[in-house]
Formats: sequence, C-alpha cells, structure tokens
Amino acid sequence: DLMIQLKPFTCRPATTFILYLLCAVVFTVQGCAPTLTWVKDENEGASAIYPMPFKVVWDTIPVTFKELGLVKVDEDKNKKFFLAQGKMSLLSHGEKVSVFVEKVDETNTKVKVISKRTLRSDTAANNWEEPILDKLNELLGTSRLDN
Repeated sequence: DLMIQLKPFTCRPATTFILYLLCAVVFTVQGCAPTLTWVKDENEGASAIYPMPFKVVWDTIPVTFKELGLVKVDEDKNKKFFLAQGKMSLLSHGEKVSVFVEKVDETNTKVKVISKRTLRSDTAANNWEEPILDKLNELLGTSRLDN
C-alpha cells in the first residue's frame, strides 16, 4: 500500500519576485527586436531633400507623426533615425515606419521614409512614405526636392 503524498508548492516572496523580474526582462528584450529589423531596411523607401537645416527638420518629425496619428516608438539623434508605428484597426495590424534624417549641408536636409506592414499579408495597412514627406513639407512651409 504505497501512497505518495505531494506537498503543495510554495514560493518564498524573494523567489516570486525573481521569477516576475525574469519574465519582465524576457518580454522587454523581445519587444526591442523589431527595432533592429526596422533600421536594417535603410535601402528601401521614399526620400526628399528639404531646404532647411538639420535641427529644424529633426525637431519637426515628431510633430509630423502626431499630426498623422502615428506613435513615436524610438529616436536616436546619433544614428539619425526615428521609429514610429501606425495604430491597429479592425482591418489592419498597423505599420512600422522608419525615418532617416541626413544633413546634406548647412541649409539642406535629406529625409528617407520606409513604411512596412506589420504583417506582410495585411493588405489594409497604410503606406506612410509619401504622407510623411508631404506633411513634413507642409509643416516646414517649403518645397521639397524629390530625391
């Protein structure tokens, strides 16, 4: 007559905290992965040159996102890029948008926009390349030079 008696598993508070912390780190690192794929697609997209200094163009891009309903995800002035995301809807999973800003000279700045669907099969996703360049042109009050 062998009977195995199992004791209920209990965690000490410190162990529970460490497990939660480990889960948080894993999900945070996993959330950063798309950033790397957005940035490596730099050879695609649409671009334009604006007859404005780099700082003016750089400072206008977050306003452009806001006016178009995009959410800024990241920016890195040293690497000269912004990342934004289109909102999900009933018909679309949203879009990933990369914006690269490059100083051409003291009075001209090149902007390249790359818009990708979050899911390749998402045919309802917007392409934000031209809308961003057009809105930036409007906000800067200048005529862009298509590149």
